[in-house]
Amino acid sequence: MNKLKNKLTITLLAGLVLFACADLDVSNTNAPDQDRALAKPADVESLIRSTFLVFWQGTHLSGNSWFISTQGDGNSCSWGNWGMRELSSEPRIAHNNSPAWGYASAAEHTWYRLYGAISSAKDGLAAIAGGVDLNTADDANANTRASIFARWILGMSHAMVAIHHDQGFIITEETDFAAGTPELSPYGDVMTAAIGILEGVITEANSNASISIPEAWLHLPGFTMADLAKVTEILAVSLRTRNTPSNLSEL
Repeated sequence: MNKLKNKLTITLLAGLVLFACADLDVSNTNAPDQDRALAKPADVESLIRSTFLVFWQGTHLSGNSWFISTQGDGNSCSWGNWGMRELSSEPRIAHNNSPAWGYASAAEHTWYRLYGAISSAKDGLAAIAGGVDLNTADDANANTRASIFARWILGMSHAMVAIHHDQGFIITEETDFAAGTPELSPYGDVMTAAIGILEGVITEANSNASISIPEAWLHLPGFTMADLAKVTEILAVSLRTRNTPSNLSEL
């Protein structure tokens, strides 16, 4: 029995020595670069379609809507629960920006999900601009639909960043990440950029009013670009009203 144990031990040690000498610099073929990942029209359309869910998660999950509702006295909460008690306490206290704070994710998740939506929308627009054609014989409006929808997400997501944070990155389809990380901009500038994007969406959507938006994209049956333009106009009016020198401090 001891001899058998010794042989097993020697075999295991030899194996460890061999693995220790192995070259671990192996490319991960399961993680393709952006060009390969978005080379197919179906992949680009799927990416753009998914942006609304990511945006929705950034504004409704992880406590974001909860602590906002308690700050506005729409609801109340006693202990814990995504920092609702701390963030809605009166007199107001400064937001705890420490990543070690127990409820740091209440704000972090909002930031990361909104920029996740922005990043996906940007990548989808870049793919279309780079020549990926979503149009088919059965759907000649796929490129237009996807492009307007992606810019809508860009505008709304930037607006929410400006509402929730004192600074943010302004990202458009022309942003070149290879040139380095964009500089942070004050929230007023981020909101101005958001309104500009949304105003462009209103113009484009009205120019393509009859194009339908599949129910699976927004879970709204019979929704068209004309409807999107109306919804966006209401949003833009509200943002324009608040994004004035006298109201910036109230955002």
